[in-house]
Amino acid sequence: MKKTNKRGIAKRILLIILSLIFLLVVIVMLNPLRRSQEAIKRSILKQTPISSSMEEVIEVIERKEWDVRYGDIDYNRGYTDRDTYEVVGVKSIRACIGSYSDFILFTTYVSVFWGFDEEGKLIDVYIWKDISSV
Repeated sequence: MKKTNKRGIAKRILLIILSLIFLLVVIVMLNPLRRSQEAIKRSILKQTPISSSMEEVIEVIERKEWDVRYGDIDYNRGYTDRDTYEVVGVKSIRACIGSYSDFILFTTYVSVFWGFDEEGKLIDVYIWKDISSV
């Protein structure tokens, strides 16, 4: 009788541990920053469509409380696409929209670059994921 009771308790504890692990994995995977760069770009373009003005993009950035630092708004040059190394636009904005950690050792920072034409209208968006370790 006692062995059966101990097995029942052990099974319950194991079930609770496995449930907690599953819940943690689901919570982590639901983080929208973990999506592909293309999926994040589609989401950003819904919020800041092509031909949006720099002022409209800045309003979205402020409303979302994304991190823009000194020098991240540049009225004199576009951004460099990190895949093609081509300069996009003649004006640009960069904002860090968040970060997430993997296995405690690595942190991935997700930044958005908006490129604008000479009239200050949005022409393209680039998503950059930068991984750093402890």
